Order: sequence, then structure tokens, then C-alpha cells
Amino acid sequence: MNRMDEAHGLLSGLLNTFATAQSLAVKWEGVIADPSTATYLREWLLPGQFEGHHLGPDAPNAGPIIYQVDIVTSISGWGAAYGIAKLFFGSPYFYRGQTLSNAGNTTRIVVRSGQSGPATREDTKYVLPLSVTARAYMTI
Repeated sequence: MNRMDEAHGLLSGLLNTFATAQSLAVKWEGVIADPSTATYLREWLLPGQFEGHHLGPDAPNAGPIIYQVDIVTSISGWGAAYGIAKLFFGSPYFYRGQTLSNAGNTTRIVVRSGQSGPATREDTKYVLPLSVTARAYMTI
């Protein structure tokens, strides 16, 4: 497992905690099946360019990441999606300043901001994207 897998795992773990608390299914990145529920979440990780966080050969790599989570619901109503988004960006989930780290503290993520929208239509679904902008720090 590489450090980017660890970063994705930390974010996916928090998403799983959120989804379980809200009784929502999740379509995980790289999994071909679509949930059969009317409302579900889907996720993927978008990493940016990483570089040394400070001088020296042992400096951790650091870089920006965007964790994209879509709220997918039926086209008949969009109110539920915005209610879910409000909970998503609140404590104890993806709020500004939230820090996630693995057991060995070799990968650490600090959430910088989050925003929703703009919403779009996909066939018979309404999709509200949620973007979590964070900074990841990874030992080499």
C-alpha cells in the first residue's frame, strides 16, 4: 500500500462513518456496482502535485488533495441533498480544521475547506457534488 492509498483510506473511512450514521449507501471508487437505493453517495480522490514539506532528506511529502463526494438522489426532489450536505460539512465529519491520521502517523490529512455544488442532472438522477479540499502530509 502506498501513502496515497492510505490517504484515500482515511477519507473513505470517515465517509463510511458519515454514511452509516445517515443510513446512506456509498458507491466506492473502483467498484462497478451501483447502489439500488434512491439516494446514495459516490466518492473519488483527486490528488495534486506533491513536494517536500521542508528542507532535508527526511522531509515529508505534502500536497493538495480534493476528496469529491456526490450526493445522488432522485430527480423529483433536491431538498434532501442539501440537508445531507449540511450534515456532511459539520462536526464531526468534514469540517475545516479536521485532522485525520493513520496509526503510525505516516499519513496525515488536514481539511482546509468544503463546498457544495453546482448540482447537475444525470439521466433520472439529481447530483449535488461536495468537494473537500485538504492538504496531505506523507512520510517517505
